[in-house]
Amino acid sequence: MKITSLTLSISLASIFLLSACGGGSDGQNTTTPAEKIETSPNSMMKLDETWKDYERITVHGLHSISMPYISMTLRKDGIYQKGLSNFNNPLQYIEHRTAEEYTEETGNFIFYNFYSKTADYEVNPSKRTNDGYLTSRLTRLTDNSISFIPHSSGNHSGLKVSYMLIKRDLSNKLIGHYVAYHNYERGKKYGITGANTDGVIYEIFKDKRFPQGATCLEIRNKQASEPYIRIEPNEFQPIEYFKDMTKTTWNKRVLYLSQTKFSDNMTRAYLALKPNSTAPYGAGLYYPTEAAETRQTRINIAQERYDLALAQYGASDQRTELAAWYLTAVKNYTCHLFNEKASEAIESVKMTLN
Repeated sequence: MKITSLTLSISLASIFLLSACGGGSDGQNTTTPAEKIETSPNSMMKLDETWKDYERITVHGLHSISMPYISMTLRKDGIYQKGLSNFNNPLQYIEHRTAEEYTEETGNFIFYNFYSKTADYEVNPSKRTNDGYLTSRLTRLTDNSISFIPHSSGNHSGLKVSYMLIKRDLSNKLIGHYVAYHNYERGKKYGITGANTDGVIYEIFKDKRFPQGATCLEIRNKQASEPYIRIEPNEFQPIEYFKDMTKTTWNKRVLYLSQTKFSDNMTRAYLALKPNSTAPYGAGLYYPTEAAETRQTRINIAQERYDLALAQYGASDQRTELAAWYLTAVKNYTCHLFNEKASEAIESVKMTLN
């Protein structure tokens, strides 16, 4: 059974998406030289730091769980990503596997490819380092933001990216609240009963707390210097979905775009992976220039779910209770990236029950 933590609803694999820096794509490499990366002494993220996002909690029966993660390491020449498949087998590093194999195992990707209307930003899956894949070129670190350009073999620089961040002090806080709040609270109240495996999560993380110096970051908002499409790097032909979508072109590629916009300002998209071709396609999302996936949007969506559950089922129903926990998690316990001290604490938790 796989349980996606509602506090981790935005994967780190999509961290390198958007910007408010402006500028057009001229095909030239205009990124700031490594020695001139703009940094602030009080920036929330610093060079040579590694941050981790615990993508998905996987419950193995009623006895153990695993928490695959994707790490992000900041270097002078760029941002690197890699993943680890399972705490129970720490040698199974994802950089030795294909993106498709990783998807089958955890349901998430290490990286995505990005396409603006004028340039392609694609990660080279054959080039790996000890830090993983080079996914972005770092340009700026301020007190509360990180800016970068998605990697492209053509050194394109039109799609500039910037995320505004919120820092949370996790010192002495419950680990279970920040990796899976609603699962932890539900398991605490109902235990392991029948199909409810949340009790496993509660028992494993019960009373475990972060040490002093543990912190995490929440992405407050993100914007794009120009519209772009984020695509998973696998191939398929989703013909059955096309009938309800609008067909157009995107930088010489066939694009099918949903006619319905999500409440967080994104639109589902299917983009041909090769120019001037009708197959295969990659699945992904279209991002406009205005802010998408903002913190307030996430809170609004959670509030709508709670209000709907309350109206339909009443306050005492478990579905309403779960919606209330979700709302609390989004407001107070959302962490997209954990620092090294926090990560060490999470990974030190024994993932099996006696």
